[in-house]
Amino acid sequence: MNMNKIFVMTLFLSFFVFVSCGGDKNDDVVKSYYDDGVIKSELRYKDGKLNGESVWYYANGKPQMKINYTNDTLNGEAVRWYDNGNVEAKYFFKDDQYEGAFEKYNVYGNMVKLEHYKEGVLHGELRQWYDNGKIFVEGQYEEGMFQGRWVIYYESGSIGSTAVYEKGRGVQHGYSPDGSLITEIQYVDNVKDGEEKRYGRDGSVTEILIWEEGEFVKKIK
Repeated sequence: MNMNKIFVMTLFLSFFVFVSCGGDKNDDVVKSYYDDGVIKSELRYKDGKLNGESVWYYANGKPQMKINYTNDTLNGEAVRWYDNGNVEAKYFFKDDQYEGAFEKYNVYGNMVKLEHYKEGVLHGELRQWYDNGKIFVEGQYEEGMFQGRWVIYYESGSIGSTAVYEKGRGVQHGYSPDGSLITEIQYVDNVKDGEEKRYGRDGSVTEILIWEEGEFVKKIK
């Protein structure tokens, strides 16, 4: 399960336990409060099931997370905030699965990641940025697998690595900031699998490592 989904469900369950033990029910809206009386959560029910918008709050009264339900099922837009009020993430659910664009922001309000989902699986464009707004990663997923051209950049803007993948399989070439080739790594199913060659300044191979399904096996040079 995706870590963001785990975060949502864990947060929900922790609040649900609190609400069940001490929340006040009023017109199918179940509320919980911090010890000082500040609102902690508002969960909306219909016919005993979560329906509509549910909101959780920080102790300072600012919203922490807002999600939507249809008969206990996650559906529609979800938003998370930092405690300073800036948006942390915006994303969508369809039948308890991520669907469409997932936007991640840093605490200053700058977008740092944009990825796309189809039926809960990464599918489509991926872009990541450094906190200063410079591009960090450009890539593409197809049904959860690396697909097409991927480029990773140094913060200076120079290229750190390139790869062309076909269903998670490909070879990544890594470069030093001056553009010299420093690594050549084989990937299968999105993880290191096969040889990883490391190059010296003169272009010669200095090391060869063997990987299998993302696990280091041995060094042969």
